[in-house]
Amino acid sequence: MVGLFYNFMGELRNLVSQATHTPTHSFIKELDKHGKLLRCYTQNIDSLEKRIGLETAFRKPQPADLDCKSTNLSRVKKEKDSEAQLSEGSVAATDGGDGSCRGSQQLSSSGSCTPDVNEATAAPTSQKPGAAAKTPTASTTTRRRKRQATLDKSFTKAVQLHGDLDNVICTICHTRYPFTTQLAQEFCEGAPPPCPRCKEIETIRDIVGKRSVATGFLRPDIVLYNETHPQGELIGELNEYDLKRRPDLLIVIGTSLKIPGV
Repeated sequence: MVGLFYNFMGELRNLVSQATHTPTHSFIKELDKHGKLLRCYTQNIDSLEKRIGLETAFRKPQPADLDCKSTNLSRVKKEKDSEAQLSEGSVAATDGGDGSCRGSQQLSSSGSCTPDVNEATAAPTSQKPGAAAKTPTASTTTRRRKRQATLDKSFTKAVQLHGDLDNVICTICHTRYPFTTQLAQEFCEGAPPPCPRCKEIETIRDIVGKRSVATGFLRPDIVLYNETHPQGELIGELNEYDLKRRPDLLIVIGTSLKIPGV
């Protein structure tokens, strides 16, 4: 059964990548252009809504995220040096025994530790004599987290209730990867591809003499029957907001709305 599932998903991905949007998609986009579209909820996993320009992400990219990305680029050389040390038998990073790095660090795809972009980082700074160090208070931290977690309810235009076939996700570490043509071919062969990040962590743990841990496999980043949507709470917020707006018209196209979870 697993082989049949992966074979089907690989073939479906190939078909979806060649698909084009329909007049119905164009109609929905026209509504959006004229400011008439409150939201589009779709059960499709082909991402055609995204291709016509409807935003499917749940949050806007934050400036802090962009800063972290540029900062991570400067770490590339250090990461390569760490890999070289590991290959010589020395240990460049320590873990807590469960494969994860201590504190707010995580293993990157290259196997080295990089700060989690969702957590605040601090660096030593020079201070004038007698100046007191400013320590974030609990209320400041709470406000910052609340501000980062605020959902812009006008940003997301198309809600993909069942996910999409643009990405695959690891069954263990939940790392996402683009659903490339090469991965689609591996899926068509009926064998679940191993997660690259899990394999790298396994290799590093073997080098430093740590016990082996479970490694995951890649699967389509979609919601199957009897599964909950990973962004279910956000979808609930959007749905509640849309109902309060009391839209003038609800258009239902091509669905009986009888699928569980819809």
